[in-house]
Amino acid sequence: MLEILGLAMLYSWGHLVYLNWTKLKDLTNYEKGVAVFAWVAFVLFVIGTLS
Repeated sequence: MLEILGLAMLYSWGHLVYLNWTKLKDLTNYEKGVAVFAWVAFVLFVIGTLS
């Protein structure tokens, strides 16, 4: 289960980096959802690492 979550986090981070390099506006709902998930995952990763 954690492996699947880790893969989803890596996918979302990669997708967010791709979105930032290619386009910053006119995002679809799917791209907005992936971006939100990526930011939440990143914040939780940082908080978990620092605690």
